[in-house]
Order: sequence, then structure tokens, then C-alpha cells
Amino acid sequence: MAKILFTGTIGSGKAAIVNQLQSHSLPNYHYIEGIAEQVLLEEVRRTHDPHIDQTADFQDRLFERQLEAEISAEKKQPKILFCHRGEPDNIAHTLLFGIPIKQEWIHWSQSYDKVFLFSKEGLAFQPPPLQKDVVERDWQLFRNCLEICIRRALHLCHLPYEVVSGDMDERLKTITRAVDRLSESSSHSLPRKNL
Repeated sequence: MAKILFTGTIGSGKAAIVNQLQSHSLPNYHYIEGIAEQVLLEEVRRTHDPHIDQTADFQDRLFERQLEAEISAEKKQPKILFCHRGEPDNIAHTLLFGIPIKQEWIHWSQSYDKVFLFSKEGLAFQPPPLQKDVVERDWQLFRNCLEICIRRALHLCHLPYEVVSGDMDERLKTITRAVDRLSESSSHSLPRKNL
């Protein structure tokens, strides 16, 4: 199995690429979609605190939910597991909000075989549709700061990454080529990193 992380600031095309990949109905591929957005919306509705994501408790809950989703998906033994965001994104948010980073988050981040960092350049930006009405923030500033923190998180976790840029067709081609290479390798038992 090859585990692929899609990371990048908000509005960088991750969800659009996941949707395009899913539309191809690739056999034995599994997708973990936007756990962070789901957890954020649940917590904002539960607490009525639009800044709940800036707390250590929230980041702990988010880590646990992401970890549960990834472990559950890995048990299905897909050929390729796509993660739309993951632990490095959690780390980036803790950097952004000044929350201490836990070693287990860095440790778990080592489980990704390939990381794609989506560039925000060249894409029109709209605030996340499900969040713009419940979370109050300057979305452009948040987007730019988060992009810097994601790069810092990837560096902190010692994760090499490939930048995905261009229009959506170019992004899809870049990912498809890399996934094809990983698929060929995984059929010959792609070595897993030690956890």
C-alpha cells in the first residue's frame, strides 16, 4: 500500500483533485476526505466558539479523529490511500496558533509515502463554503500564514514533498503520473517507513 498526503493551504485545489480522482472509480483506491473541516464544524456548532480550532483540546481531538480514519482505511489494505490533509496539517495549525506540538504527531507524520504540497498560486480563492459562515477570520491572511506554516511543518517532520501547481489539468497530470509510479512500485511491495 502507498499512502499519499494532499496538503496545502485552503483554496489550493486539494478537494477538486480528490473529486476528479474519485470520479475515475479507480479500483482498490481509498480516500480520506477533510476530517479537519468535519471536526471544526461539529465543534463550532457544539461550543458556539468560532475560534475553537485555536485550542490545544481541539487539535488533540482532530489528531485522534485523523488517526482513527487513517488506521481504519489502512486496515482495508487499499493499493493507494489518499489523505486529503493529514497530521502535517494539524502540526501547521498548531504552529499558526502557537499551540505546543506533540511528538506523536510528528511520529505519525512519517507514515506518508508521498506528499503533494498544493500551491495556491493561479487559483481563484473563495472561503471554504461550510466554514465561512461559522468561523470569523480574515481568510486571505489566514490562507497566506497557513501556507508558510505547512512548509514549516513538512520541514519539521522531515517530509520531502512535490509541489503541485498550474491549472487543474496540470495538477491532475502531475499527480496521476506520480500515482502511476507508486502503483507500479506498490505491486512489488512498496517498503513502508518504520513507525
